[in-house]
Amino acid sequence: MRRSVQRLLLGLAAVVLLAAVCFCAWGWYQDSQPPVLECVTDAEVECGETLTVYSLVRSVTGNGAVTLTLSGGEAAEDGKSTVFTAADTYTVTVTATDEDGHQTECQVSVLARDTIAPVLKATAFSVCLGEDIDYLSTVTAVDAVEGDLLSQVQVNASQVDTENTGTYLVQYSVSDSAGNTAQTTAYLTILAPSASAVTLSETEYTLPGNGSVQLTVTVEPENWQGTVTWSSSDETIAIVYGGLVSWVGEGEAVITAAAGDVTAQCAIRCTEVAATSVALNYHKAILAANTSVTLTAQTLPSNYSGGVVWRSSDETVATVKNGVLTWVGEGTCTVTATAGDAVDSCAVTCQAVPVVVQPEETEKTPSLVDTIKEAIQSLFGGT
Repeated sequence: MRRSVQRLLLGLAAVVLLAAVCFCAWGWYQDSQPPVLECVTDAEVECGETLTVYSLVRSVTGNGAVTLTLSGGEAAEDGKSTVFTAADTYTVTVTATDEDGHQTECQVSVLARDTIAPVLKATAFSVCLGEDIDYLSTVTAVDAVEGDLLSQVQVNASQVDTENTGTYLVQYSVSDSAGNTAQTTAYLTILAPSASAVTLSETEYTLPGNGSVQLTVTVEPENWQGTVTWSSSDETIAIVYGGLVSWVGEGEAVITAAAGDVTAQCAIRCTEVAATSVALNYHKAILAANTSVTLTAQTLPSNYSGGVVWRSSDETVATVKNGVLTWVGEGTCTVTATAGDAVDSCAVTCQAVPVVVQPEETEKTPSLVDTIKEAIQSLFGGT
């Protein structure tokens, strides 16, 4: 009985020992096996975009945690991703590494395609008339694959008139090596240059009454295209329009020409109105002894406010005061009326004695009898 028990115990011990040996052998076998890795056969990615290792693996098993890495293209430092900078077909190797360092690799064919156009941007810009135009001053052109393409940007400025101010449309385009093209537009504004100096043809001027003078203005630079603004410091003295200064009243005023922030001035002195003509109501006069006659002088222009100077060439014949001509003695003389530079005269004859006007005989009205007599005489020719 004891021997049977001993044999049973020995058998159980042998079984346990065999199981332990098998378990250890199986564990050793498992630890010596590399990870099982299954990847996609092929893949596609856009040039410049990131391709991760996880997008290429279908499944992976192994002893403990398995680390996945790839190689090919411009792989990241950690080996988890890569980027392709040119359109082509590449072979990417995926590696699975378990905790014991056992590795499994598989290869994937990756097609890198370039179908995205460059990013082309342009913003509105402006220059002054006559300045050089840098059409690329506000332009950026970046391609995901080829990088900066600014030097390859094509400019269409056919609508731009460089001789005149205004706002014009400029067209831009750029293509990468794969033929992807981007286009955009921007507005160019050509501005009139700022005035740097203003000069008037006169800096001082004396303007006679009712007169006018045309002032001319010179603005620098020559291609300045703005509008000159004219003004008078006192419009009761002088007014100005387009550089033409006109007399309004006596006094002094300053005429200013402004081109932007730059100005020039002319001091205007307006003098009194001068007479342009004087006209007497009589140019011949005969005075009887001890008589007088009044002469009137009409002056032009109508707003002439100066006086008229009267003068007799011989005051022993006739005198004149304020236009009243008075007999003094027998003879002839000339009376003049002067208003500034305008002169008119009257020839005067003074008689020795008063002129007596004899009354004319009044014509008699014929009677009825006289009328009958005249009729008979005309018929019969008798008395």
